Amino acid sequence: EQLCINFANEKLQKFFLSTVFENEGQAYKDEGIPWEPIPYDDNEHIIEMCEAKEVGIYDTLDNQCRTPKATGRTFCGVLQKKYGDKKNKHKAFDMIKPSRKETRSKEDHFIVNHFAGPVCYLATEFLDKNNDTLAPEVEVAMLASTIPLVATVCQPDEPAGGKKKKGNFSSVGAKFVKSLRELMQGLNQAKAHFVRCVKPNPQKVPNKIHGKSCLEQLRMSGTLDAVKLIQAGYPTRIPYEDLFSRYKSMMPPAAQNLNSSDFCELIAAVCDIAKDDYALGLERMFFRLGKAAVLEDMAEKDPEEVKPILKTKLELFEKKKAARPKVEATVHMYIHKRRYKVTVAEHRRKVEEERR
Repeated sequence: EQLCINFANEKLQKFFLSTVFENEGQAYKDEGIPWEPIPYDDNEHIIEMCEAKEVGIYDTLDNQCRTPKATGRTFCGVLQKKYGDKKNKHKAFDMIKPSRKETRSKEDHFIVNHFAGPVCYLATEFLDKNNDTLAPEVEVAMLASTIPLVATVCQPDEPAGGKKKKGNFSSVGAKFVKSLRELMQGLNQAKAHFVRCVKPNPQKVPNKIHGKSCLEQLRMSGTLDAVKLIQAGYPTRIPYEDLFSRYKSMMPPAAQNLNSSDFCELIAAVCDIAKDDYALGLERMFFRLGKAAVLEDMAEKDPEEVKPILKTKLELFEKKKAARPKVEATVHMYIHKRRYKVTVAEHRRKVEEERR
């Protein structure tokens, strides 16, 4: 049961990583925005080791269940040969290291280095718990049930070729993996939102935060890498059309004749958003974290409500634009004046030294 729970967590973690990191990079690529991928820890190798055809942990377990006189110990031995060999050791697999303090036997245990940390499994009852085959008389009775739910649940899976073999083995692991794949297909078709839960302290007492424990949970869940991604990227996106169609009529004629991307760039300038804080895509504007709050509000509010605000900002923008040459000239004059004073002072100092 624990292996199934942890494998489900691995699949959900992979879904989180794919959604947050891979889809994020694809969004920048599709919109033509330069992007340097953020490195992150992936768990694809763990999933592959568990569900790979024929050689994965689940298929190996099914093969052992079909093998006469196989036991949990033989199952563990097969895994150790496949993944624990020193020459080709899998980084997600480990074995018990003998020591004086170690009471667990190497022959009955194996370790999977999950994304959240290593877990040691006792293989003794794996074969029995994986066997979901019903006795023939029980299966006949269940299938003949007048309760539709019972008959449906007990309906055996149709094997490849459509013919059921006598004594066909029914695997709990195989059903679980199939069910999990169907779940992931559904999740991949949906718009995902994630909620990360963190245990505040090992003692599970209220009003106490254990910093080291919380930080470790955030690291192991990939949340810290996701935060780095958001800080380095452009997490806020606003389609050009959302702003262009709503506020075009409120702008001066010259602005109305601009294309949608140039129009939105003008709106960003009017709202004092620096050019380093956004990037222009093919269909959307991408903003740094927290830099698009004003535009997000504008995109959601009633245009009539925004009209006076935008008019005031536009007037201020035009005044700043008109004043910019004067300000620049004044600053340049100040800089040259300071340099002149320094040059004069340096010249007087040298003359004074020569007189001495």
